[in-house]
Amino acid sequence: MSLLKAPITYLILALLIAFIGFSIYKTKYSMDVIDGYEINSASLSKKVLIASQGSTFKNELVSKIVKVLNSDSTYIKVIDVTSLSTEDVNEWNAVIVIHTWEYGEAQFDAYQFAKTSVFDDRINVVTTSGNGEEQMLGIDAISSASITDEIPGIAIEVRSKIRLLPQ
Repeated sequence: MSLLKAPITYLILALLIAFIGFSIYKTKYSMDVIDGYEINSASLSKKVLIASQGSTFKNELVSKIVKVLNSDSTYIKVIDVTSLSTEDVNEWNAVIVIHTWEYGEAQFDAYQFAKTSVFDDRINVVTTSGNGEEQMLGIDAISSASITDEIPGIAIEVRSKIRLLPQ
């Protein structure tokens, strides 16, 4: 009986350490939920939806993209990426999805939305990951490593990908 006690104790200790490590990792690196907002009137003919996760980098990127896209003749709606399932892509001239690569895969809501709209030129995806190279297979996306100095260039690249709005 005492031969089993030590391995079980070590197993419980290892599981506890793994759980604590995972909890610390999730707390440090998990994305925030953003508060949505709208710019200009929803009655305008040109409409852009921006869906993002919350982090310092992504919040700054959204602000820069809004600044690049903002004009009196464009309605811009910003939502959290977890709300994408409530949006109809056909209501938008362009949809920009900004998400992070989590645990070796795309954020669930971003992936579900992108895969149902894979052949739609209105969908523009920005994927952030540790190495800046991860992205969903079969999706034309911009990849970034969340480097703040790259935000202006990414915003301009996003703008150039939006084909349905005047350049």
